[in-house]
Amino acid sequence: MESTTDILEKALTKQVNSAASALAGGNRKPKIKKGAIKKAYAEAWIDTVLLFAGETFNALDIKEKSLKRLNNLKDFTDEEMKLWTERVQEHLDEHGGKRITLIDGTTQDWVDRNVGNLLEAAARDGQGVAEAARNLRKEWGEIARFRAERIARTEIVAASNFGTMEGATATGLKMRKKWLHTPDERTRDEHRTEGGEDWIGLEKLFTLSDGSKLSQPGDFTNGAAADQIINCRCTILLEVV
Repeated sequence: MESTTDILEKALTKQVNSAASALAGGNRKPKIKKGAIKKAYAEAWIDTVLLFAGETFNALDIKEKSLKRLNNLKDFTDEEMKLWTERVQEHLDEHGGKRITLIDGTTQDWVDRNVGNLLEAAARDGQGVAEAARNLRKEWGEIARFRAERIARTEIVAASNFGTMEGATATGLKMRKKWLHTPDERTRDEHRTEGGEDWIGLEKLFTLSDGSKLSQPGDFTNGAAADQIINCRCTILLEVV
């Protein structure tokens, strides 16, 4: 299975290659291919959510059966997989558009900033648009991996925690959750503080010091500030009650 970074890097490169081809054809204001990121974004989210939802469901299922507290837990089936896939699609259709637009916009801004400089450099060297297009691809190739990794870090946390919540909900067990931060100097103060708070019900929202509300770390569906989501590395603890 390809990593999230690999999936995103290919999509981002496809976007810029499309712009480079347009530039080589004489279009001095080339546009990226926007659909590439939307498809890759959904693929990365589905893969991550299914992995974490399944692992969470199975872990809770095994724990409860071993404790013999419940006898009616259903086995993990393809129906859960289908349900989680549908939930991801619904989630992205409703909430993912702004994030995809942001990624597309950042890539287009990079193309716009660089095309003019590359055309000028090609002209000085007695070259044409084909040379500028080749250099656009070359320069993108030098930063594509970094850009994909940066996006992936944020999206993996968001998708994995969403998957954990989906897996927990699917068990039908009554649970509570707790914010778990990464204990190092890179962790935001608000996340470190939230990590020390009490347990809350599975359906409740965490409230950070700036007022941002999140169902789980990385949650962008309740209007949380972007600086509470980007590059977050936190997760959640679950406990059956």
